[in-house]
Amino acid sequence: MNTIKKILTAFLACALLCGCHSGKKTSGIIRIGIEKDYRPFSYSDGNKYVGYDVDIAKEIASRLGYKVEFVTKTADQLLKDLDNKKIDMLANQVEPDRETDKEVRYLYSTMYKCDYGVIVTNKGENNIKLFQDIRNRKTSGVKGTYWEYLDHFNGGLMTPVENSEEALNLVSNKKVVASVTDLMTYNDYKRRHPQSDVKIALMTSLIYDFSFLMRLDQTSLNNKVSRIITKMDRDGTMSKISKKYFEEDISKNKR
Repeated sequence: MNTIKKILTAFLACALLCGCHSGKKTSGIIRIGIEKDYRPFSYSDGNKYVGYDVDIAKEIASRLGYKVEFVTKTADQLLKDLDNKKIDMLANQVEPDRETDKEVRYLYSTMYKCDYGVIVTNKGENNIKLFQDIRNRKTSGVKGTYWEYLDHFNGGLMTPVENSEEALNLVSNKKVVASVTDLMTYNDYKRRHPQSDVKIALMTSLIYDFSFLMRLDQTSLNNKVSRIITKMDRDGTMSKISKKYFEEDISKNKR
């Protein structure tokens, strides 16, 4: 009998140790990466994080049965954290365009927002008519975002900054010629800085879909998140959160 007890005790101890290192969440917490100052999608308001991405992420976590822990860093640092399993998924301007991810390193959830891309210039700049016109010209932007890809693809000489606010300030102060960003970020910036010396020089003809980003080994989580996003769309939650921050519903692609 003592021998059996010893075997059972050893088995349970092994099971507990294996469970602690299995990579499965046992704490009821999901870690979601967001940019700290990416208005109006994720930013701090006092001692809490708010914004469209934040509210969507909180609702998803709640429906998954988890408490959410936000990890705030720059976009490129968050990608490294996702790769190193320091966060469970990334909420950022992540567009599931296979041209930017030819090796298919990540999983993309069902889209939860859509937006146009814009080139923002100083009001005195009149030579940007096409995206290619930023080639070999000084630009500003945030590393790790889809807009960085568009900038580099079109030959811009991008000065990396921590957030879109800094990028647009550089344009307004004529430190750079242009910044590639999204329409909603530009609109929010102009609303808060009506005297800023910036304008939209060009807007994309395409409207881009954006998703939550997960690793390839997170198929189960990605499927659950995608199903929840679909349910949130059908029950009106997506639209309600969108209209809290914008004058329109950006959760649906209208093309």
